[in-house]
Amino acid sequence: MKNGLPSCARPASRPNSVTHQVRKLKARDGATLSYDIHDYTDPWTTPSTVILQHGFGRSGRFWYGVIPALARHYRVVCPDFRGLGASTEGVNLDHSLTLDNYLADLNAIVDDLAVPSLHLVGESLGGVVGFAFAALQGARLRTLTTLSSPLFIKPEVQRAFAFGHASWEQALEKMGSCEWSKQANAATRFPADTDPRIPAWFAHESGQNRVEALMAMVRFASGADVTPLLERISVPVLGLYPTAGAVTSDEQLAVMREKIRDLRIIHLPTASHMTWILEPAVCARHILEFISAHDGSPRAT
Repeated sequence: MKNGLPSCARPASRPNSVTHQVRKLKARDGATLSYDIHDYTDPWTTPSTVILQHGFGRSGRFWYGVIPALARHYRVVCPDFRGLGASTEGVNLDHSLTLDNYLADLNAIVDDLAVPSLHLVGESLGGVVGFAFAALQGARLRTLTTLSSPLFIKPEVQRAFAFGHASWEQALEKMGSCEWSKQANAATRFPADTDPRIPAWFAHESGQNRVEALMAMVRFASGADVTPLLERISVPVLGLYPTAGAVTSDEQLAVMREKIRDLRIIHLPTASHMTWILEPAVCARHILEFISAHDGSPRAT
């Protein structure tokens, strides 16, 4: 107290609070993993952590639309899958893009974050890995949210992604990352009346990834099937899916409903795959309502 006025001593706050930070760590095989932290929570609080895991051919930058709403209430972590984005150093593209390594990478990131448990959100192939992580590492999760995530990539979808070439992998080799992404954008990702600047940005960003990395990811994605793991998932699961989407069939959604014990599926009013790009505010609201309810402290959106 000075001159009858209260002291301006600094109040207690967590010492490492940041608004944006980039971290790197070494995976178990020596590959470099990169992830961004976005944290706009009140500095005197200790927020829960949410990992946003991107899908095929993308990076953590593709979450730009949902980060602002989530990062006001949660510490939001956006990793780049090994081989993509800023996680390229030391990655063996011939052998290391496997489910075991993807799960080990997530475990390494959770360890690096030093939290006992967190919420995981995965889009498309990121959600495929998310299903496996929830089944095999469920003690580390509080909830799982998947966006447009299949259980496996159907053969007809793989053929469609070949765009007239002998295979999906060969299409990437011949077309390159950017041109392949342009074709995929028009085929399944965005409706015809989308602002053309959105798919143009999307293709440009995807094109920053080496085509060899995408080809290696195709080899993983083509054979991945998490259906046998679903009955082992005990954490609450939210699924945000397009209506009549091309990548995830009604049959796969029926299997999810049958085998996942605590599942809620919400259909969004679009047939296009990229729901979190097309409707980021809607997706963020559903994610916030879901994960905050399981934190025991619902938050306004």
